[in-house]
Amino acid sequence: MARPSTRWIGGLCVLALAACAPPAPANPADAPQPAADRTPRRAIRLYTTGLPACPFRSVGSVRGGNYDGLRQSAYQYGADAVIEIMREPAEPGARSMGGPYTGTAVVFTDPGCRR
Repeated sequence: MARPSTRWIGGLCVLALAACAPPAPANPADAPQPAADRTPRRAIRLYTTGLPACPFRSVGSVRGGNYDGLRQSAYQYGADAVIEIMREPAEPGARSMGGPYTGTAVVFTDPGCRR
């Protein structure tokens, strides 16, 4: 028979290992899209004004030095589009007209809107 302290340490190790496992998505829609279902990076739509007609959900904030940078950042989220695109103000004394672009990456909830 194992000593109580050995059982306690063994149970603690099992609990610690379980805590290190990645969490399963609570909602299947939150699971990453398979590569075949993802919108290609160059096809990610950019909305500088207005919102898409298709229903969507936000997946994160994105930032890029240009529109291609926004698309690359959104692609990492598995996004279909970027909405609410804004250009950050230039740093004081900077020679450029503005700073990087920011926006919100979204995934269309209707699969028919993805292409």
